[in-house]
Amino acid sequence: MSNDDDLFGLIGDLGAAVNAAKDSDLDPQLRALAQQAAEKAAAELARHKPDNPQ
Repeated sequence: MSNDDDLFGLIGDLGAAVNAAKDSDLDPQLRALAQQAAEKAAAELARHKPDNPQ
């Protein structure tokens, strides 16, 4: 898997987790877990190193 694929995967994970964390139809425990997942994905995304830094 390329670095770009990893980046897109992290972005997708972050988006899905943020959407779930904001979904008022979900159980509060699931929303809390989604919030934790969003924070983890955001932290991983912040540490991501680009293939071609400019």
